[in-house]
Amino acid sequence: MNIKNFKIGFIIMTILIILNLIIFTFYFHNNNISENLSDWANFATYIGGITNIFISIMTLLVTIFIAYEISKIDEKRNKANIEYDKKRFKR
Repeated sequence: MNIKNFKIGFIIMTILIILNLIIFTFYFHNNNISENLSDWANFATYIGGITNIFISIMTLLVTIFIAYEISKIDEKRNKANIEYDKKRFKR
C-alpha cells in the first residue's frame, strides 16, 4: 500500500459521503424545512448513521496504512542493525 492508493481511497470515501448528501437533497428538495424537532433528530440520525460508516472505513484504512509504513521502517532498521553487528564482530 502506498500513499497514492491511500489518497485514492480517501477521495472515493469523500465522494461517497457527498453523493449521499446529494441523493438525500434530490429526494427531499420539494419539502419545506421542518420546525418539528423530531424531524431534525431523524435527519441527524440518518446523516450520522451513513457518514459514520464511511468515517470508520477511512479510519481502518489509515490504521492499516500506518501499520504498513511502520513495519517497513522497522524492517529497514533491523537490516541496518544486522549489518552493523556483522561489521562489529568481523573486527
